[in-house]
Amino acid sequence: MSRRYDEYTDGKFEIYGEMYELIEPENFEGLLKALKVKGALETAISGLMHDEDSSTWCSLLQEQDNYIQEYLNTIGDFDNSHLVGNINYLAKKYNLRIGEIENMLHISAGYISRTARENSPKKLSIDVVWKLAALFGIDLRALLETDLQIPNSNTDLAAKFIAKALSETESGHIEWICNGGCASELDESFNGSRLITQQDDVTYYHPMYLSNTAKFILDDDIFACENFDLHKEVLIVPFKLNNTSKTHYEFIFRHSDDNESSPTFGAYYFTRMFNTASDPFADLDIRAEQLYKCIKDREYDTQLSAGAKAIIIQYLNRSGT
Repeated sequence: MSRRYDEYTDGKFEIYGEMYELIEPENFEGLLKALKVKGALETAISGLMHDEDSSTWCSLLQEQDNYIQEYLNTIGDFDNSHLVGNINYLAKKYNLRIGEIENMLHISAGYISRTARENSPKKLSIDVVWKLAALFGIDLRALLETDLQIPNSNTDLAAKFIAKALSETESGHIEWICNGGCASELDESFNGSRLITQQDDVTYYHPMYLSNTAKFILDDDIFACENFDLHKEVLIVPFKLNNTSKTHYEFIFRHSDDNESSPTFGAYYFTRMFNTASDPFADLDIRAEQLYKCIKDREYDTQLSAGAKAIIIQYLNRSGT
């Protein structure tokens, strides 16, 4: 991994095999690039051996920092209102104390707690805000300008849906029923739906939003949950785009025609929610995988009625077990 300066030409320099150049920000996007360069320089300095000369690195770092400060001086202080709430929200979400976050970021104890308060005359430095965004994997603009507690995109809504479904599945508040398809027999509600077909001992899933010829490989059994309070069942369908791809998950609704006077009484209908194989939902694969694994684990767990479970818990508490 090269950290040489002898290739410093036209303002460009190499750090660990990647080329950088100093950035003079003129807008928010430029600020993000400048902060990235500054972070790379700081990493390079921290990685030097005791007998290595750091003067050139430090000079570049100081110059980049000056460019950042010049830009910040032109735009004034950023709005603290969202930032304060977002920091507190993220700390609670990940069960962290502010002091633990300060320790992770290697900043003075009490700095964030003293500064990140509503109506505080002080503002967090942009360096610390940048580090906070990097720590939690959040876009810097979102950390500064949006309320992270409120879903502001379809991806956010889908992520929160999966997170709540996982939490309620783990607690037993909602239960999932195996609808088969691979290891188990396929539920009869799929008869005539053309969603699931078999060919040459391979089970295929046909997404309803694509053409009839489009098909994916059903990777495992389908599971359904009817107590979401959504007046419809929610189904999770694990599938692969091909034999070599990773597993993705489709979430769909299922409901039936309960009108006895209707000519389609008893028929089942399926409507799409979202799947984790398509942008912008691809980053939801890991979350959906956690939910599906939890569902599978609970399927093989011992089944207890609510009354039996309550009696057992009461007995365990009384006996001190």
